[in-house]
Amino acid sequence: MKSIKTKLMFFFLLFLVIMSALNVVQLVIHLNAQREYKAVTDNLITESEVDSLTKDTIRAFYYLTQNINNKDRLDEYNRLHGQLDATFARLDKTITYKDSVVIYTGLKNTVDAVLQDCDAGIAKASNGDLGVSSYFEDANRKSVYVSENTGSLILKELEYSKQLQKDIEQAQNTRLSIAIGSFILILILCAVFLISYLHSMITPLTKLAKISETVSSGNIDVKVDKELLDKDDEIGILSNSFNKMITSLRDNINQLNEVNAAVIKVREELEQKTKDKNKAAPKK
Repeated sequence: MKSIKTKLMFFFLLFLVIMSALNVVQLVIHLNAQREYKAVTDNLITESEVDSLTKDTIRAFYYLTQNINNKDRLDEYNRLHGQLDATFARLDKTITYKDSVVIYTGLKNTVDAVLQDCDAGIAKASNGDLGVSSYFEDANRKSVYVSENTGSLILKELEYSKQLQKDIEQAQNTRLSIAIGSFILILILCAVFLISYLHSMITPLTKLAKISETVSSGNIDVKVDKELLDKDDEIGILSNSFNKMITSLRDNINQLNEVNAAVIKVREELEQKTKDKNKAAPKK
């Protein structure tokens, strides 16, 4: 049996769950937008390092070719080469804006071409061939395109970040509107439910009150509606108790009437016997 208290508690918990779910959804959307915006700003820092890393790598390549057996210079070149590889590996995962991807692909291909020139020049110098100046010149020439592509990529990412910021603000306003609208809707639904629920409580009580008035006026030939008797809450308990009380009262009155009828019958019989006896007695 579900009591009224249980039903009220259920709908109160349902209200809390709905509000919590809305807050969780809004929080997830907000965090995703913030995460994407942060990724773009981090990309700007990383992208700005590509140009300087490329130039430092070309410079390290030049110094290494001047003394190909210098281990420190080789280690420096490999370190810068590895930083470039790691930078592009990171950017491969974080650049998602369609227009930025096009520029980024061109930038990556240009840097790869620079590194290939450097690697080829080092391989040639390792074989004792000192004619590596052409590789250095090619790498420097291509580094100009690296600078241009890096600048274009940063500008495009800045444009995307501004657009993303506007989208975040718009999403926040939308979420706020949804939150307010949802809250108002929930309040309206709660009010409708409360009115409906109070009506479902007051109507049975009103019927029971009318039955009580009828019984108090002496009419015990009334019955409690089956709809009230079938309820599985306190109203149902009260209705069944009231129905049992009326039935018990009716039975008691019927028994009392039967006793009264029996008493009247016995009295009438006694009176009749007394009359008959008086008639039969001799007159003096």
